[in-house]
Amino acid sequence: MLSNPERVQAVFFDLGHTLLRFNGEFDAVVERSYHVLAEALVHAGHPLDPATFAERFNQVIGEYYQSREIDLIERPIEDFIKSVTGEFGYSDLPIEVTRSAMSVMYAYSESHWQLDPEAPAVLQQLRKRGMKLGIITNAANAANANRLIDRNGLREHFESILISAEERIRKPDPCIYARALESVQLPASSALMVGDSLVADIAGAQNAGLRAVWVDRGFQTARVQPKRNPITPDATIRSLAELPGLLNS
Repeated sequence: MLSNPERVQAVFFDLGHTLLRFNGEFDAVVERSYHVLAEALVHAGHPLDPATFAERFNQVIGEYYQSREIDLIERPIEDFIKSVTGEFGYSDLPIEVTRSAMSVMYAYSESHWQLDPEAPAVLQQLRKRGMKLGIITNAANAANANRLIDRNGLREHFESILISAEERIRKPDPCIYARALESVQLPASSALMVGDSLVADIAGAQNAGLRAVWVDRGFQTARVQPKRNPITPDATIRSLAELPGLLNS
């Protein structure tokens, strides 16, 4: 049961694996998207071996993903594409070519994201109650996140949307939660975060003073639960449809 549910005036949602569901094997799709990126560069007139490029890009981007979990700073993906293409002899690659190839890469992965069928009704119910709604999402590319939001008809439901690629900071940094609260002009005690990540969504929100509801999608908890200082959500749900009832309990 969520404590003091009557005080919730704003609900913030994570995007991927919360409002959206992923169709397919996530890691395999991501790795394939790197091959798609390489093939787009070849198609643009820059011969390189797609498999070798994809392997190197996977290594470089993987190192970045590890570092951003420590400093919580979001950096443009274009920088890493430029770095790797430079290693392959294309240090002067026009930014237009880079962005075009990147859009093809994201188009491949975006096709695997689908709107959670329960999301529209839940969002409508919360809005009818007068609650302010927001999205706080970690995304390496803002255009990618915005396309997913628009293609799934989500933007109309939200008064506030914060994307880490635009904010240049990531959850669980309390600063991004502070910015979200400022955008709806409410204190942390009146807000709730809903997401699938124990670290980014639950611990991050709680450290910023919000209550947090974990959407347990059935992932192995041991893989996401820190060994020290286990994270305890204020409440846990298995589907978005449980959220309105939780707020009524």
